[in-house]
Amino acid sequence: MPHRLSKSRYTAGVQCHKLLWWKVHEPLAVELQPGKVLQKAGELWLPGFLI
Repeated sequence: MPHRLSKSRYTAGVQCHKLLWWKVHEPLAVELQPGKVLQKAGELWLPGFLI
């Protein structure tokens, strides 16, 4: 199935080529969700950490 180039993907590609790759190939990646990255870091340091 071909990947479509939407306006948001185009903008992401202009900002950063790696960001475009992530949005196309791994759209649910933790790295694309800033709150999830903070949550994971908090869980490592403080068990039961909630944002």
